[in-house]
Amino acid sequence: MKTHLKIILSTTSLTIITLIGLFLGPEMRGHASSPASMTLGRTVVPEGNDFATTVLGQPWDMTNGPYPDYYTALKNISRNDFKVNGDGSWDLKSETTDPHIWLHWSGLTSTQIVLNMGDSKPIDASQYTLLSYYMCLDQAPSSASGTDEDWAGTVYWMYDRNAYIDPATGRSNFAFFKQQGLFNNNGDCALMTVDLSQPSAWATGSWNNNPNQVKAFRIDPINKSGKSFEIGWVRLTTVDSTNTVPLSWNDAPVGEIKFYLSRASCGVDGILVGKHANPNGSGTFEWGAQLQAGYSAAHPLPIPESFEPGEYTVYLKDLNGEVSCAAEKLTVHAAPTLKFLSPSRFSGSDYASTVVNNPWGLNNSQDIATMNQLSGVTYNEGIFSATTTGGDPIITMNVTSPIDTSKYRYATFRMKIDGTGNAGSGWVQRFLWWYNGQGVDSVTTQDLVLYEGWHTYSIDLKTAESENCSSNCWSGFPTGFRFDPVETPGGTKFHLDFLTLTTIDTVNRGDILKVYYTLPNAPGAAVTMYLDTDTNSNNGRIAAPAMTPNTSPGGNPAFDFEIFLPTLFRPGISTASEFNFFADALSFLIDTTDIPINTYYISADVYDGVMTTTWYSETPVIIK
Repeated sequence: MKTHLKIILSTTSLTIITLIGLFLGPEMRGHASSPASMTLGRTVVPEGNDFATTVLGQPWDMTNGPYPDYYTALKNISRNDFKVNGDGSWDLKSETTDPHIWLHWSGLTSTQIVLNMGDSKPIDASQYTLLSYYMCLDQAPSSASGTDEDWAGTVYWMYDRNAYIDPATGRSNFAFFKQQGLFNNNGDCALMTVDLSQPSAWATGSWNNNPNQVKAFRIDPINKSGKSFEIGWVRLTTVDSTNTVPLSWNDAPVGEIKFYLSRASCGVDGILVGKHANPNGSGTFEWGAQLQAGYSAAHPLPIPESFEPGEYTVYLKDLNGEVSCAAEKLTVHAAPTLKFLSPSRFSGSDYASTVVNNPWGLNNSQDIATMNQLSGVTYNEGIFSATTTGGDPIITMNVTSPIDTSKYRYATFRMKIDGTGNAGSGWVQRFLWWYNGQGVDSVTTQDLVLYEGWHTYSIDLKTAESENCSSNCWSGFPTGFRFDPVETPGGTKFHLDFLTLTTIDTVNRGDILKVYYTLPNAPGAAVTMYLDTDTNSNNGRIAAPAMTPNTSPGGNPAFDFEIFLPTLFRPGISTASEFNFFADALSFLIDTTDIPINTYYISADVYDGVMTTTWYSETPVIIK
């Protein structure tokens, strides 16, 4: 399989092989030239609306490890054999007959809503309906290696936060691996495409908002144990009939022609994208104007949105099997992305910085009042590290004055635990606070599940679930604030970077509102800023009047906890930290003089010359 992939991956992404019953395999690596000529009516097409890209800001392109960690996302798959390849793919090996991949995990019932998962960002099943994923099999199915069902794929989804092993709320099977001849040779690859909105002979349940949006989504690629396979990328998209590419041809023999896209070269390793009866020998096929059935309506041929961004060769195959290629390459253009740094859950005024006059940067013992059941405590380059000696370790923060809960509400920390994650074995964190004394009137939050590797966790204490309080739990003026890092048995080592307790961003009307953001993949894009009382761009936004002169790029934001921002720039500690882009922050200064007093989210339209994407800040800002 590796030899095959190295041949086809001549550019940064995977070559994609055709779906539905017409896998081209090695026979297409030599081809006769067709007398036809072919041209593209469009050489650049937007990637379209992909859920992971435009909602999560994290495309399922397999360039990183599973999210939020291996333990949660991959089940019955060998950890020792798992590998993230530099070409943007995962090597996997099944340990049982039920390997599965949670692409979007829901979080767990009665735990805090954190990170970029389904409980905070569910899938709108009325909008995102077309699933495509690229897969390679190390062993071609054969009559001697099992039945069709052994080599069948399955998609599962669920609408709540329960930890289903086999979710019963939605399922779509598709048993066309073997019977459709997609994998004829060891190392063969295919693009699997499924229209989840269409009924299928193998489907149970329906893909809809039922009544909640989809909170978790998974694929089970095969039903064979001990088999190696590879997943290249996954896209869950809309079906945009306006995002088309006209494919025109002349002088082709009368009779059906087929159109292909390839990452490799003309006539090699193509993916079938369309068919045309071609009664006249010339014509134009509007690829993407509608879904064309492949094996069935539930398993259509892909459209432009099904393809990951990159450059492709486009060719046709005529009735005689001869090939003609378009002279121009087709580029699927990556959607521009934007990340807000301010307003956010860590950009408001910080309690420890403004009241204690010493941010809880965890770079020395002055940030901590007391600690229990911890040993081996170190402060190294701004990282607090310790090993637990019992199942209830405690870190009580340095609180010099009662905390005004009407102001300070967002608790954010960055943490890593050594070892293999498992919420059931105590990989959970909790906050406690009290008014008259610890144990007298303490309030304890429900568990916050922790995941492998460095993550930045943030909760709104105003809305966080508590285990011994039913309403108005974060209120008044607590005199103590406690951080319980983990609840595993003794001997667990963890690392804590910082803890902040911040306000909603607030500005007086007439003052300057400073917005900080980054453009991770579109540095030259045009950005238009708006204010909105909700996060729906379709029901009215207020144009954000810019101050003149504006400053962009703006350098590091001048947050209250700027004193310990350098602790966030630690290659080797967490090169993937979302805070690493602070150094590249752009700024937009808003004149609030004529803006009505209210609470607003910041919205941004990003246009890079090809497509426009819309983004919203995670938290609002108050203009008072």
